[in-house]
Amino acid sequence: MEENAQETLQALISTKLDSVITSIDGEEFGGKEQDLVIKEDPLVGLRGGGDSAGREVARGANRAISTAVISTNYFAKVHLYANSKLPPNLPPLQLYLPTYPLLCLAANYSQRAYTKPTGEEREAFVNADWRMGTKAMVIKSVPIDDMNCVVFAIRGSQTFMDWAVNLNSAPVSPTDFLDDAGFKRIHCITFGTPPISLLPLNKPATHRYKKSLFMSFINEGDPVPRADKAYVRSLLSLYASPAPGTKCIASVPALKSCKRPKAKRANSAPAAPTKATTWKVPPGELSNAGRLVVLREPRNAGAEAQDDVKAEITSDQELRTVVFGDPVMHMMKVYARRIEVLATKAVTARIWA
Repeated sequence: MEENAQETLQALISTKLDSVITSIDGEEFGGKEQDLVIKEDPLVGLRGGGDSAGREVARGANRAISTAVISTNYFAKVHLYANSKLPPNLPPLQLYLPTYPLLCLAANYSQRAYTKPTGEEREAFVNADWRMGTKAMVIKSVPIDDMNCVVFAIRGSQTFMDWAVNLNSAPVSPTDFLDDAGFKRIHCITFGTPPISLLPLNKPATHRYKKSLFMSFINEGDPVPRADKAYVRSLLSLYASPAPGTKCIASVPALKSCKRPKAKRANSAPAAPTKATTWKVPPGELSNAGRLVVLREPRNAGAEAQDDVKAEITSDQELRTVVFGDPVMHMMKVYARRIEVLATKAVTARIWA
């Protein structure tokens, strides 16, 4: 019965995760705590099935579980694991000052890729084609004469689960990429994009691309940059499993039946400090592209430093050891705000240097 309950709960969480990530990609997510809550009819038990007598006996427990589900953010459970964050003190990102306007430009138009074109903006829709392996996307071109720059802001798949479940991960040789000698430089800057290749993709080492940017920004906690098939299944299992230190199926503080480890008697020898629990992450099939930059809040930051952000370099190997599962960290406005903070800090430091 507990197995059935966990499967039902996992299905609910899967649907909610799809809904949240999809609304984030569509710039429709409000970012409020209640938007992450999973709602369940208190009169319908999670376990389901059985005769009327069985349902009558289990009604109290079902109501308790369902009520807890209504008021619970299951996605917050990921923060209870030690490997929900990358190691501290990673190498800091170091850039030339003229690079920051390009990053702000990329973040700004990545956020605007989902809005209707205005003024001289042009928009091109690319329909999905399963035969060619093309995902539905929108390409927006923006003329920026003063920067002598053409911006192509490309949004992602229509739904997160459609991408995660139906992803065809068979390797395909890349062809017909943008490669025109008329462009002095070609930059590729992404925010919260999923892994796409069997091996990490790096910028070509030739002189032509020396000043081109190939960067992938990742908010610490954003599940999408880790989202291949095996990882998504593992993440859903984490959400539906008991939190570390509890044994109940729903694993929520409001549920009285959660069984926590009994405290040792006072006259017993003090136990050695227990190692923080880590979630076993499955081996990743795919790797992320570009220079990987993790955006994170400073550790132990006070209330006055809540808007501060650090940009640090990470690697594909380090990324494979962590479990990211906070959907709010996928919001493009969070990425855009953090890039703006980084640019402001860089300019301020230059002025006061």
